[in-house]
Amino acid sequence: MKITTKAIAALALLSIGVPSVNAGILDLRVGAGLSAANPRGFENRVNNLSGTDLKAGNFDTFNADLIFHLPVLPMTLGVRYEQAAQNKSASSSEWKLNVNNLALLVDWRLINSKIYLGPIVSIGYPWADLKFNNGGSSESHHLNSQQLSYSGGLEAGVYLGPFLIGAEAGYKSIHLKRGTSSDSSVNANVNLDGFYGKALVGLTFL
Repeated sequence: MKITTKAIAALALLSIGVPSVNAGILDLRVGAGLSAANPRGFENRVNNLSGTDLKAGNFDTFNADLIFHLPVLPMTLGVRYEQAAQNKSASSSEWKLNVNNLALLVDWRLINSKIYLGPIVSIGYPWADLKFNNGGSSESHHLNSQQLSYSGGLEAGVYLGPFLIGAEAGYKSIHLKRGTSSDSSVNANVNLDGFYGKALVGLTFL
């Protein structure tokens, strides 16, 4: 009887200590937002060559995430595919920059119930395509990763049955360089460091 009583007491304590999680095992979510990254060095080089004033602005970003909830721990692991794009033109000059990033996500949820809140970090591999038109001449480049991308931020959201709504904000670094086989007067090394924010919606499964 004493053993049974102790076992029941232990189970009760465990049930109190383990947070109630309303998410499934997997989350599938998509997001859209803005990145304040500004490729200033590349921007200055383009303007010197073209004699124009092409100013980089915020990048529109879109992402798709697959998130796995670890059992017991208030922690998730995931994969994110993200795109960031910008198209700027002035006079007879134009650039189009499309950036891709495939990253591993890790977050620790300080609050892990119907509402979630916690830090999130990522490390990934970026690549991009650049098109530059200047006075009738056109150049296209594939940009490779100069180093692994990384980010750190804070995410928060709420589960509404099988649905989720969330937001994320933080700082991200992406460095890209022109392939060595490319010969161009455009210095196509592009550094995209800056703050970002995004809204997220999705589904939770299992």
